[in-house]
Amino acid sequence: MEEKLNYNTFRDEIEILEGLNIAMVFTDFRADMQTTNDRRPHNNETTQDVKKNLVQDAAFDANDPAEVWNNSKHYLYGSDNLFPQNIDKIVKKNSKLQVGLGAAARDLLGFGIETGQYDYSEDEKRFKSVRFREFNRFYDRANVFRNYLIPTARNLKKYYVSFVSVIVSKDGSKIAALKSISPTKCRLSKDGKFCYISTWWDKGVIDNTDKTKVQTVPVIDSFFDTAAELREKVSKSSTKEFMYVVRFPTEQDVYPLPDWVSIIEQGWVDVSNDVPNFKRWLLKNLTTINQIMYVNEAYFEEKYPDWKQLKSQCKTDTKDADGKGSTAFAILTARRKELVTQIQAKLKGSDKAGSMITVPMLKEYVGNQTVDSKAITIETVPGTDFTGKYNADANEADAQILFALGIDPAQYGNLTRTDSQGGTGKREGHNIAQASQYVFEQLLLEPLYFKRDFDQTTGEEDLEFRIKRSVTPTLDKITLSQRELNNEQ
Repeated sequence: MEEKLNYNTFRDEIEILEGLNIAMVFTDFRADMQTTNDRRPHNNETTQDVKKNLVQDAAFDANDPAEVWNNSKHYLYGSDNLFPQNIDKIVKKNSKLQVGLGAAARDLLGFGIETGQYDYSEDEKRFKSVRFREFNRFYDRANVFRNYLIPTARNLKKYYVSFVSVIVSKDGSKIAALKSISPTKCRLSKDGKFCYISTWWDKGVIDNTDKTKVQTVPVIDSFFDTAAELREKVSKSSTKEFMYVVRFPTEQDVYPLPDWVSIIEQGWVDVSNDVPNFKRWLLKNLTTINQIMYVNEAYFEEKYPDWKQLKSQCKTDTKDADGKGSTAFAILTARRKELVTQIQAKLKGSDKAGSMITVPMLKEYVGNQTVDSKAITIETVPGTDFTGKYNADANEADAQILFALGIDPAQYGNLTRTDSQGGTGKREGHNIAQASQYVFEQLLLEPLYFKRDFDQTTGEEDLEFRIKRSVTPTLDKITLSQRELNNEQ
């Protein structure tokens, strides 16, 4: 009578197979486990958890009826007042968004700002680089590049808005510093006169009068003659800090809604996140079997005269806490593992490639006939490769994300499904990126022109700014002397 396979026997066979470098198999049983609550791949905080605050109601305007029920003095920044924080959560979990937004900010910054004047001779507008002493002193002393340019470029590309803190000198005659503040900390008052700065918005702070948690800063109206308005505010107040809001124009009246956010609503960010999450779960939970060894029971019976006696003893011996037999069971298990170890020693490793082993043939009786049977059989298990599953979907999602950010992947790398890794693709991608920054560049330079007009420094009335940019030509357009890396072009 055929012996029934119980759980303990199955478990110990698996332990033996592990010695053969047999890791796993993706069985139907394991596939069914994906649908259970404890084994299915999941992400504790999905994009969906915060996406609800990033859709149509993400940026309320002044006429939004929902604002009637907002008892605070500021406009809500998103339906939960945490739009920038929700954006950050989503961006943090997606490498294409995180790196893409950083690349977009670097494209905007180019080689930094350049001061000069425009020459209109010969009916052509040309920019002539000129160093202006007072402005350059301000640029260096106030560390404008780090405190203003970099964070403002990042904020504009990410949120379409940046809040710039303007610090005037003690006598109120000059702007002494510009510092960009993250939109996560800033909220605008309903009367448009103040900006409330706080790190407590995500902790439920609504009361704008709590001076221990909220700083109130006057806002400069950036729609008309901002320099004149600041002079008036300075003359009527002892306040030395004001807020200049640099904002990309959108349909929303107060807080802009970035165009690229549509890829969150479409679900491309979810797809981009879900594929690596699925693969991470796959690698942790799946099993692959490379080989399986079948051993005829008669082999052990012929090799070990006491084999049948030990097997019979296993059925009568008292089980221990693990459900295993006592001494007899341990002896049988050790002999099975010894066989596996011996075969591995003969076949495992690259230096054993092409090796052969001899396997005895056994005589078995089937009815009235004697037949030969193999004592040991080793079979290769056809593998199922899951590593490439959904790669095409992930590539498409990544391409959609980079497209929404205005990033050509050829500049920094290559998508698997594209052929843009060559020099031509990288060169043209860089040139197009540099040529398409004009709108954001004007926003980035706006507070610098504001400082020029407010300071009215003698000799610097015609001060102009631009972002210094590079164009990458083909090598045949560059002379040998110009190819020196330290030669400024």
